[in-house]
Amino acid sequence: MTKRKAICFIQRIISLVLIMAIFWGCALPADAASKEPKYNAKITKKNILKLLDAYDSDGAYILRSDKSGSYMYWFNGARYMIDEMDTAVHETFHHISFDWGGDKMYIGSKKFVFVPQTIVFSSAKAAKKIPKRLRTFRYSTYMTNSQSTNMHSVVDGPYGLLNEMSAYSWGMNNSIKLYPYYKKNNMMNPFYISCSNNKNAYAEFTYFILFYLDYAKTNDKAVYKSIMKNSQFKKVYKNTDKRFKNLIKKYNSIAQKDRNYFYYPKASDRDYTLLMKEISKSKYQKIYKELIR
Repeated sequence: MTKRKAICFIQRIISLVLIMAIFWGCALPADAASKEPKYNAKITKKNILKLLDAYDSDGAYILRSDKSGSYMYWFNGARYMIDEMDTAVHETFHHISFDWGGDKMYIGSKKFVFVPQTIVFSSAKAAKKIPKRLRTFRYSTYMTNSQSTNMHSVVDGPYGLLNEMSAYSWGMNNSIKLYPYYKKNNMMNPFYISCSNNKNAYAEFTYFILFYLDYAKTNDKAVYKSIMKNSQFKKVYKNTDKRFKNLIKKYNSIAQKDRNYFYYPKASDRDYTLLMKEISKSKYQKIYKELIR
């Protein structure tokens, strides 16, 4: 072998070694990074986002949109990450949505829609007319809250109510996405609690919004017209309503299929059943169809 050939051969060997070093140096960590955290893994930002990246891309995007990382607050006192994951997604949605003159609402696939706020009256004004039998679990918190004078859902009517409805939908989306993780770790009870809670929230906020608009239609036409002409409000409402109904459909299917894995009392659907029956009345359906048109 000539000296020149020897040098070329050595260079090729070195190149091959470098390529292999780069491959093994990059591929192994990437593979390791793709492994989801165990259910009892330490509660850290890294593990939370790693778990969301594996199952819930929207949840991961919502949390990453909070540059301050304040979502860690919702895990204080939690035994496992999974215990408060839906709450963190829900509350962080609120945190990233507040904006001047309206709400910057996340609608999925890394997209936001700004919903400008028009004239409103307090939700508490309309809430007084809600029959007592229909004043469900969230009535006092989100419609008449006397403990918080600046509660978005009370002060800003349907705009604040829609913000809450959307937050609950993303919380439920997180639980449904994480269903395989809940099941394989034998943690179906927190899954059931989260989904049942969010399912009821769909019926409650749908009713609150429709009741408010029906009340405004009769008592303050200017408010009613300004909201119904707000195309961005209607766009986000339609997006939220569709997502929520699809999630409930998936949850009902899971609950039926896995009924032997966890307790599924019909009493948990009481508020949902009660309000969905009320919403089916023609006066509410007329407004609902206008919103999702």
